[in-house]
Amino acid sequence: CRLWLACMRIQIFGASAETSSLLVEPAAQLSQLLAQLSATAGVQLSDYFRCEDEDGDLVTVRDNNDLHQLIEYNQVVRFHCSQQGCVSVQQQAPPQPTQTPLPAQWISGAPSSLSPPTPPFSTQLSPMQSGSCEAATGAPGGNVALSPKQFAYGQVIGRGQFGIVYRAVQLSSGKPVAIKCIDLEMDEAFHSRIQIELEILANCSSPYIIAYLGAFFVENTIHVCTDWMDGGSLDKYGRLPEQILGFVCRCVVDGLRYLWGKGVMHRDVKTANILVNSAGDVKLCDFGLAIQLKSSIALSYCGTSAYMSPERIMGMEYRVHSDVWSLGVTLFELATGSLPFPVGQGLSGPMLIAQAVVGGPAPRLSAAEFSADLIQFVDACLQKEPERRPSPVSIVGMRFYTLYSGDQRDPLSRWLRSKQSEMLRAAAAAS
Repeated sequence: CRLWLACMRIQIFGASAETSSLLVEPAAQLSQLLAQLSATAGVQLSDYFRCEDEDGDLVTVRDNNDLHQLIEYNQVVRFHCSQQGCVSVQQQAPPQPTQTPLPAQWISGAPSSLSPPTPPFSTQLSPMQSGSCEAATGAPGGNVALSPKQFAYGQVIGRGQFGIVYRAVQLSSGKPVAIKCIDLEMDEAFHSRIQIELEILANCSSPYIIAYLGAFFVENTIHVCTDWMDGGSLDKYGRLPEQILGFVCRCVVDGLRYLWGKGVMHRDVKTANILVNSAGDVKLCDFGLAIQLKSSIALSYCGTSAYMSPERIMGMEYRVHSDVWSLGVTLFELATGSLPFPVGQGLSGPMLIAQAVVGGPAPRLSAAEFSADLIQFVDACLQKEPERRPSPVSIVGMRFYTLYSGDQRDPLSRWLRSKQSEMLRAAAAAS
């Protein structure tokens, strides 16, 4: 490679371990790379490939533009042979109803006499509290164990970490749900992440946390059913009016305080993990990186680098104040429409973003555009020293939080409908 630092390395993983790697130059062409990957990894790739980027997100590369963006923002990516397929994600057929039932402790309300199968896990899954969410959320199916025969799978609505999310409908009730289908042919660390997410969801009962309805196996995938949020995630809406942002902030804070009260740190607070619906509800989702705290301290390095606190980037011990920093970054993005450390200022990758977070000045909202209350709240969240950020107790006393103590779901619902109509008109005009 002529410019080593500008190259990207693809780590190729077989069933359980790295088998080889490829160096990819900045001007590489997708067609040539697909041929190289096919030959090196021993899989047949037609017109795209999938890989895990440095933020831990699953990325699908379909053209040269996708490839060049991947190279620009990543020095190392992970290519898992088990993630590849012969059809595109948008065209992928819904799963067929040939399933293995989940162990009883995984299913809300399932009979305790159900003998657990031998799943394709290399780790033992710990029990979850049965029925704790079901009573609070009205899970479809009552006390009946879920299976794919109970749902009509619809369109693909998203791609997450090693998985695809479908919109589906429960046939007996007509209730829309989201079903996240996760490939289990991964390593032990990934299995642990699935376990953590399911255990946290199954033990949560909060209007600000996505409701878990159950899960089941289909061959080598696990299907996780949650409430359907028809507005999707906030990362696609750009700037939010301050009144809407205030209500979103209050809901996210209340969701985080609920988790903190249960000894759980989210560790991946960002716009993509905040869901809204047409009823005006706001809910946190994606708990694959969450952690059950021991002594209120964590050490591991994970999350999305653009939202990660300075202490996490530096590999130091961190507490719930790290989630507060991520909340501040998220509010900054929702207020301005861009992250505090955008690429436009010369930050060309996660490492440079990390350097700006640790060594650069704390970002600040413009006093000419935003209220003093919002600026004070974001400033407090983005203090470089963790102990200077708001605590779970003090954050609810801040004026920007208390201003939106009433039910603001109707304004959010109206804004969301208006925004969606605007986006549809723009898409129609573009086509």
